[in-house]
Amino acid sequence: MKILFCAYDKPGQMASGPNAWLQRLVPDLISNYGLDIQTLFVYSGVSKKCPTISYFKENNLTIHLINSNTHNYVEDQVKELLGIIKKEDRYKKT
Repeated sequence: MKILFCAYDKPGQMASGPNAWLQRLVPDLISNYGLDIQTLFVYSGVSKKCPTISYFKENNLTIHLINSNTHNYVEDQVKELLGIIKKEDRYKKT
């Protein structure tokens, strides 16, 4: 089973409730249940300075990134998200 979580992140953001929850939940689901978990972050600024994105990268957790500075509108972000899902679905079928 594939699961995709979506969250926001930005430089200097303290671990908010949802992001702190994801940092605990995602590794737990992978290690205890063997689920295929991926997380999509819509972020602003520089991804290297985003605390939750950094946590996921440091722990080798699968992530996808959408920069809200280059995809200003929700419509653009949704198109990117759907493209990611479509790409992942193609891998599943082969």
